[in-house]
Amino acid sequence: MHGDDSGRERGDERLRTPRREYRHEVRPGKVVAGLVLLGIAALYLGDAGGLWVTPAGVAAPVLIAGLVVAGVTSRISYGVRRRRAARRASADSTDDPASTSGSQAMR
Repeated sequence: MHGDDSGRERGDERLRTPRREYRHEVRPGKVVAGLVLLGIAALYLGDAGGLWVTPAGVAAPVLIAGLVVAGVTSRISYGVRRRRAARRASADSTDDPASTSGSQAMR
């Protein structure tokens, strides 16, 4: 019985406390760049372990192509985030024009 009561108290306590968001902004370009670097590391680890032979000059073209893809991915995700933020701002905006708010209102 005592275990049931303490569970209810904890459950009630969780309902009263505000929910914290522990999320961070996802950056797909950085994910792609990290995966490319991990792939290059895996190539050379396999070569060092004797599983296969990796030519010495393979890292540079793979790295350059991977960074280009990461840059394109980053640019696309930036555009998507920017559009999403603009859409939220337009939905949340009041009827007051922008010139009557902030430091411009003091003139």
